[in-house]
Amino acid sequence: MTATAATAATRFVRDRATWYAWLLSGGYLFLVNVQGNVVPFLQEQFDLSYRDVSLHSSAIAVGTILVGLFGERVTGRLGRKRSLWVGVGGLSGGGLLLCLSPVPAASIFSCFLIGFFGTLIPAILPALLADIHGRRRTEAYAGQAIVSYCFGLSAPVVMGFFLWQGLGWRATVVLGAAYILGVGLWFRGTAIPEPAPAAAHGKRRLSAAFWAFWALLVACCALEYCVLFWAPAFLERVAGFDPASAATAAAAFPLGMLIGRIALGGLVRRVAARNLFFAALTVTFFGFVVYWGIGNATAAVAGLFLLGLGIAALYPLSTTFAIGAAAGAEDVASVRLAVGFGISLLLAPMALGALADDFGLGPAHLVLPALILVSYLCFFVADALQKRVARI
Repeated sequence: MTATAATAATRFVRDRATWYAWLLSGGYLFLVNVQGNVVPFLQEQFDLSYRDVSLHSSAIAVGTILVGLFGERVTGRLGRKRSLWVGVGGLSGGGLLLCLSPVPAASIFSCFLIGFFGTLIPAILPALLADIHGRRRTEAYAGQAIVSYCFGLSAPVVMGFFLWQGLGWRATVVLGAAYILGVGLWFRGTAIPEPAPAAAHGKRRLSAAFWAFWALLVACCALEYCVLFWAPAFLERVAGFDPASAATAAAAFPLGMLIGRIALGGLVRRVAARNLFFAALTVTFFGFVVYWGIGNATAAVAGLFLLGLGIAALYPLSTTFAIGAAAGAEDVASVRLAVGFGISLLLAPMALGALADDFGLGPAHLVLPALILVSYLCFFVADALQKRVARI
């Protein structure tokens, strides 16, 4: 264990590198979330069908998956510090290109750049924060989740304000690009710990337990994306809200997510991560029952809030489990996790939509308790694999 990690094992310290990581993560999520708000404007500007305009979010997901598959080659060659700068530059450039795009092909390509270069940031940060904080990495991940989600929530608010002021959607994207570039410049002199040379520990393979935790992360991200994408439609077509009220009431989910992640930041200091994980899944299941099973509009909103409260903890906790199961190969593991949330973003909302086409939107939401069950199973499989290795 390094001196930095040893210190972090006794107390949690928010040093400059930690704030750098958290603020970069926030800028990344701001620009990704803004892209979702920009889609209606691109659809109108270029006269695109729903299928064609969805290629923008698909381009981000494809870029994310590519980084998850091959990103360690970039970070291994450039190192973490320069790789983060590549991510900062590419993410800012992708945002600016989106504003300047004269044709759909250019705007789709700019979204690919946002996904590809931008994902270098969240692909590096789990291993970086684990090296800085050692056994207290869960607190670092909880803090990162709080900061990034605050930025993510601010994206539609800033967009709405700029539109109200007559500045247009491009002003929001330019602000996000300028912010991420500003963070990179402000922290340019910050020392970033690099991974140990490969020669020091050999080329380590990721364990079976890691891949079980990776599957857990996929299931947890799929839960979040399914609810995030489909809650407004569910509230309108199943719970009985009018379109405007459904869009407003859907804010119960991100509100629950934010409160849940703030609570997680304090709970991880006093409660074991394993116990927090089971509690979060229990709250998530109970939230689904209230959201889906009661058939009342007020209950649906309350259930949506509970879903956010429970799901909030799942990504930070599954990340800390996965990194903990990748001893000696944290950087590769960190990059591979990007494949997980890229696959979830690309496939989960699409799969629920396909089920809704065949069976209806209400029955299609039964995929949520199925994902909760998969999450339980993945955790128990991963835990059993870790215990088997410990006995050898």
